Amino acid sequence: MSKFKVVHGRVTDKFSGESYLHAWVEKGDLVFDWQTSLGAGKEGIPKAAYYDIFQPEAHEEYTANETMIKCVKSGQAGPWTDKR
Repeated sequence: MSKFKVVHGRVTDKFSGESYLHAWVEKGDLVFDWQTSLGAGKEGIPKAAYYDIFQPEAHEEYTANETMIKCVKSGQAGPWTDKR
């Protein structure tokens, strides 16, 4: 669990130009994001490819432990701040 981090921010699809607030999980050189069109499920996708396609702008980063605590305390998966 210590190798994972949850990132909240904004992604922009370089093909469609669509931009939206989003969250994804990073572990080393992989990104896990089941919500994007890439379908990066259990295997993840290379971080370089994800960053190229979705041009993410990170607003907040959380360790796995911080994420679990914030989910339990807030009763929701985020975001946990008003920063945009």
